[in-house]
Amino acid sequence: MKPQRWLLGELDAWVAEGLIDAQQAAALRRRYASRTHSLPWARIIFSGIGAVLLGLGLILLFAYNWAAMHKFAKLAVVFAALIGAHGAALAVRDPARFHPALGEGLHLLGTVLFGAGIWLVAQIYHMDEHYPDAFLIWSLGALALGWARPSIAQGVAACVLIGLWHGSEALAFSAPNHWVLPLLLGGVVPLALWLRSPVLLFMALVTLYFSVGASLAVFASDWLLPVMLSLACLLLALRAIAERGVWFPEGAGTLSVLGYPVYFVCVYLLSFPEVLGEVIEPGREPLALLYLACVAVPALGAWGWLLARHGTGRWTLSQWLHGGLVLAVLVVLLLAMLAVHVDEHGAGFVALAGAALILCNIAPLIHGGVFIVEGSDAGRPGLTALGCVLIAVVVVTRYLDLFDSLLMRSLAFFIVGAIVFWAGNFYQRKQAARVAS
Repeated sequence: MKPQRWLLGELDAWVAEGLIDAQQAAALRRRYASRTHSLPWARIIFSGIGAVLLGLGLILLFAYNWAAMHKFAKLAVVFAALIGAHGAALAVRDPARFHPALGEGLHLLGTVLFGAGIWLVAQIYHMDEHYPDAFLIWSLGALALGWARPSIAQGVAACVLIGLWHGSEALAFSAPNHWVLPLLLGGVVPLALWLRSPVLLFMALVTLYFSVGASLAVFASDWLLPVMLSLACLLLALRAIAERGVWFPEGAGTLSVLGYPVYFVCVYLLSFPEVLGEVIEPGREPLALLYLACVAVPALGAWGWLLARHGTGRWTLSQWLHGGLVLAVLVVLLLAMLAVHVDEHGAGFVALAGAALILCNIAPLIHGGVFIVEGSDAGRPGLTALGCVLIAVVVVTRYLDLFDSLLMRSLAFFIVGAIVFWAGNFYQRKQAARVAS
C-alpha cells in the first residue's frame, strides 16, 4: 500500500483516539488526496494501442485509393481525419458522460494522423526534404498538445518521436543533433514535473540518456563515459533531494532506477586501467567539454547543496556512504581529467589517476555491503540480492583479471559464495527479529 493511502486510511482512527481533531484530519486529506490519484493506465494503454491501429487502418485505406484521388481530395481527407479525431476527443471530455481514457485515445489517434498527414502532404507535393525533420515536426505537435491538454500520454508520445528524430539523425546521417537536449530539458522534463508524473519523467530521462549517448558516439566517443557518469550522479543527487520532500517526491524512485544502473556500469568500466586511461585523457573537442560541464557542474552543485543543507548531523551512515562515494568518484575523476592537461607526468596526476582507479574498484563493494544491510533491515530481498550481485561481479572480475592461476580464480568463487551465504543468513536473522518484535 502506498504511504499516502495508508495515511488517509488511518485518519478516522486518529480522530477517534483524540490524536488529531477533525479540522486537522480534513487538512491532511486535502494535502495528500491529490497524490493518491492514479491515472487509469490500463484503459489509456489499450486506448492508445487501439488509436494507433485505427490510425494505421485509415492510412492503409487512404493508400489503397490514393493514386486515383485528386490532390485537393487528398488534402481534404488528411485534414478531415485530423480534425475529426481531435474534435471527437474534445466532445467526450465531459467526465460525467465519458471516461477520460476515451478522450486520451482519440487525441492519440489524432497525433498518429498528424504524423501520417506530414508524410502524405510531402508525398502530394513531391517534397524531397530531410526526412528526420518530419519526426521533429511530429514530436513538436505531440508536445504542444501535451502542454495544451495537459496530457501525460502525449508527452510520452513526444518522447518516442524525439527519440526517432534523434536516432535517425545520429544513426542514418551521423549528425550529433545537439538541439534535442534543449527540447527535452525545456519541453518534456518541465511537463513531467508540472504533471508530477514519474512515467513521463522516466520516458524523458531515458530519451535524454539515448540522445546524449548517440550524440557523443558520433563526434566524441571518448567523452561518453565521463558524461554519462556525471549525468547519473546528477540524477542520484536529484533523487536524494526528492526523497527529502524538497521537490517532486514521487519522482525519487524513477531517478533511482535510472541513476544507479548507469552509475554502476560506468564505475565498473572505469575500474579497468586501460578504460580509465582513455577516459582521463580524451580528445580536445570543445563541444564535448561543454556536454560534460552541463551535467558535471549541476551534479557537483546539487551534491554540495545536499551536504550543506541535509548532510551535517542529518544523514545516516548508509546515506553518507552512498552519497559520499558517488560524489568522491565524480570529483576524483574530474580532477584527474583536469590534471592530465596541466601536467600529464606530474605526481599530482599520477596520484589522482591511482585514486580514481582504487575508488572505482572499491565503490561497488561498499555500495553492495550497504545494500545488503539496508535490504536486511527493511525486509527488502531485492535490495539484498542487488548488493550480493555487485560484490560478486567485482570480486569475480578482479580475480579473473589479475590472476591466471586456477587455484586463485577458484578462491574468487569461494569468496563470493561465502558472501552470499552470509548475506542470506543475515537477512534471515533480521526477518526473524522483525517477526519476534
